[in-house]
Amino acid sequence: MKNLYTFLIIVGFVSLGFSQQKYEWKSKKAAGYTYTYVTNDPTQTRFYQLKNGLRVILSPNDQQPRINCFIAVKAGANQDPKNHTGLAHYLEHLLFKGTDKFGTSNWQQEKPILDSITVLYEMYAQAESLSERKEIYKEIDKLSGRAAKYAISNEYDKAMATIGGKGTNAFTSYEQTVYVDNIPSNALPNYLTIQVERFRNPIFRMFHTELETVYEEKNRALDNDSRKLEETMLRDIFKNHNYGQQTVLGSVEHLKNPSLTAIQQFYDTYYVPNNMAIILVGDLNPDDAIRQIAEYFGSWKPKNVAPLSFPKEEILTDTLKDEVWGPTPESIRIAFRLPGLSDFRSTITATLADELMSNNTTGLIDLNLIKQQQILSGSSAVRKMKDYSVFVMNGTPKDGQSLDQVKDLLLGQISLLKEGKFSENDMIAVTNNFRRRSLESQKDNSSRSYNLLESFIISDGKNWNQTLSIPDEMRKLTKADIMKFINETYTYPLVVYKKKGKDNNIQKIEKPNITPLAIDRNKQSDFIKSFNRMALPEMQPQWIDYSKDLQIDFVNNSKMYYVPNKKNELFSVVYRLDYGKLHDKKLAIAIEYLKLLSTKKYTSEEISKGMYQMASNYNFYVENRSLMMEVDGLQENMAKSLDYFHELMFECVPNESILHSLKQRILKRREEAKLNKTNIMKALTSYATYGPQNPNNYLLSNQEIIDLKAEDLTDLIHRLLRMPKEIIYYGPTPLIKIKEKLKLHIPRQTIISTPPIAKFHKIHNETNKLYFVDYEMIQAEIQWIKNTTTFDSTLTPIISLYNNYMGGNMASVVFQTIREAKALAYTTYANYQRPETQNEPYTLTAYIGTQADKLPEAIVSMNEILTTLPESQQSFENSVKSLKNLLESDRVLPENIPFNYFQARDLGLSLDQRPNTYNSLANLNFDELKKFHNTITQGHFTYCLLASEKKVSLDDLKKYGEIIKVSKEEIFGY
Repeated sequence: MKNLYTFLIIVGFVSLGFSQQKYEWKSKKAAGYTYTYVTNDPTQTRFYQLKNGLRVILSPNDQQPRINCFIAVKAGANQDPKNHTGLAHYLEHLLFKGTDKFGTSNWQQEKPILDSITVLYEMYAQAESLSERKEIYKEIDKLSGRAAKYAISNEYDKAMATIGGKGTNAFTSYEQTVYVDNIPSNALPNYLTIQVERFRNPIFRMFHTELETVYEEKNRALDNDSRKLEETMLRDIFKNHNYGQQTVLGSVEHLKNPSLTAIQQFYDTYYVPNNMAIILVGDLNPDDAIRQIAEYFGSWKPKNVAPLSFPKEEILTDTLKDEVWGPTPESIRIAFRLPGLSDFRSTITATLADELMSNNTTGLIDLNLIKQQQILSGSSAVRKMKDYSVFVMNGTPKDGQSLDQVKDLLLGQISLLKEGKFSENDMIAVTNNFRRRSLESQKDNSSRSYNLLESFIISDGKNWNQTLSIPDEMRKLTKADIMKFINETYTYPLVVYKKKGKDNNIQKIEKPNITPLAIDRNKQSDFIKSFNRMALPEMQPQWIDYSKDLQIDFVNNSKMYYVPNKKNELFSVVYRLDYGKLHDKKLAIAIEYLKLLSTKKYTSEEISKGMYQMASNYNFYVENRSLMMEVDGLQENMAKSLDYFHELMFECVPNESILHSLKQRILKRREEAKLNKTNIMKALTSYATYGPQNPNNYLLSNQEIIDLKAEDLTDLIHRLLRMPKEIIYYGPTPLIKIKEKLKLHIPRQTIISTPPIAKFHKIHNETNKLYFVDYEMIQAEIQWIKNTTTFDSTLTPIISLYNNYMGGNMASVVFQTIREAKALAYTTYANYQRPETQNEPYTLTAYIGTQADKLPEAIVSMNEILTTLPESQQSFENSVKSLKNLLESDRVLPENIPFNYFQARDLGLSLDQRPNTYNSLANLNFDELKKFHNTITQGHFTYCLLASEKKVSLDDLKKYGEIIKVSKEEIFGY
């Protein structure tokens, strides 16, 4: 998916002709507050500004009884002081630590200790000798331990979880820092209560453990080749702007010398109402919401914020080249600097040009390089920022191909744009697909929130009318406009070569000596006690009744599940087969091959263009046990879309030449998969869960791939729609009418049965084992695995509560202990995973990603939790409240009901299980939770460790079980 701000911009389309709608600013007064809005805005968004300058953006959407909440600050890496890069980011972390009223049990006792720590950090940054720095840090660590006696960890996260909040997080980029929550719609007063306190007087407590978490995040970034590629690109293409001269995470040197004084100055400068916005999208009444926001935030005092400016970037007069090294596969990135989002016309022109270049279907890269198998993979995107944007092309070479050859092929597609080797119909098709994507996303709170956020950052929301008018303006662009823009702007590129090998320039932030902080999970501040007593208006949960919410009929001789789409004119037809990768090793390859094939009637390119011009898609989802084939788009084009799809499925013609090229690409991808740590960890955990033969490596051998025949694959494809299948229709047409229409298009089932499925059984170890894969990186990743008992629906309530308490969010005991108290990881979690089918066992998993030198401590810490569940009655009660409020506001969207039903059916269930969980909560207690924990943790664990053998001592890990080194060939099966 492209990172575009086009998800909502064409919601106002009512036809594919030129829209005559006008998007004009108007103002109106309601409930005592004046707001502005844009005429014909389908999102009905209101823009307010309080007297203190705070922007409030409210956008109602009643799809679910929840509200997506952003509190945005116009301050990010761009605003970081030159001598304290990364500051905006670690301030973001500290805004979760509380104030003088919460996060502390005794502020008067805590304050003088924190003041002393602030002074010590200034001394630490100025100390010149290593010995002096060590002595100062010892004192910081000592005082931090004293201060922690008064600190209450994660009170903010616990409070948000208690009211049914989820997705609690924050992010920092170059131009913004944004605090994110998603709350039940009945909890808005509660949310505002804690937010106004949160930003009133934040206290930077537990700083040295949080800073160590930032170090972990930085070290993860240093291990991430994609991030290195991105930062190198920005550094080379922006010689003056902070986009290239500073990074969001900051330099290693600056992170080693933090200043609490500088953080406070940054906060005082930029966290002021006239530099911030509250953006709420969801089930809300704008009149009520603005009244409450003004009541809570109206007294906040504004300050002048000096505008930020940078010297203009010089025009490139030659091609720039750079390189990045790392263990992942080779690739190339080509970048052109463009005008930024502030230049509206350039932005829409660049967006349209990018879609012509790559849209996953009919772009020049898609048709000329991917479908023709000229390269292994390729794509384009516009990296959009306020002052400048960057057009980016990425490519990876196929076997025997050089990076320069990939570069030349990608630049060749730019030349085609410059020469006008595209049609007006291609441009119209892009716009049609904009319309379709907008219809899909107008109900999505998250997409709308990000669009409104971008509008605030660019123009305080004043460009929202332009955002809505983009489809109209895009339709006015001509082929000559595109060619002129490309020829004038896409001149000299930056080329960054990602090469495979050791990065000799990689840095690392060493682990400081930190004494774990004592955490009392039962402590509560008076503020949070009062917060927890705030009433939540009653909200009635809504459950699914499959007999009422899912209509079942037959089309020809296949069962059809029908759900009406009452929101828009989009349809989806899904064919679901109980036939997947474990039934036939050739299936996934056959599906990939199909996308490259022609029929006797149409070429592959004609099918892709025909579907794209109608704003229709076809997609395949190949799972272990099932295959789903989906055709979707505008209802008016359903018949023709299905005709195209069925033509491809039944009439595709075998082509040995295409298959030969595909085989080479698959074999190259297989080798590259063994260089990617995410893929390695996935393969390793499957190996540990099932044994040497497992679902992840149930694949054709390389030789079997080489021996494949084109006709074998097309014969398999031709049979698919004749196999036993279920049909799912979601769309605006009534059942009685759609049934008759589908009868004309849905092929009858003529094949009676499918091949048997390959069966794999989760293993139960008689001893502890540690599987190890050697991989060159700074970090270490370790996962615990334990298979337990077979699925039992009566356990669902206790499992749901256990996962919430144990590792479900930032208020969980795993997160608090390992990250907050001990600073041993950036990412850590634990959960009890439900199986996919009723005859499979549950799996208990836990995970830590940490610096290699912290691994011994991290393992001890997780094992302590797995051995003895940390006990906190307060945390338990919070988890019960959290789960109750989450369930009350949880809604299964109509389009997801059939798939929810299939999940239940696979588990042998015929009813929605949420009511049972909801009704059981009041009867559960901590003793039952503890008993459950002790039951599932008894026995032996399997450890999966991915790390560099140079950085971990395997001998020291033998105490945890038998060490078994496994090769990548063993776990991948090739």
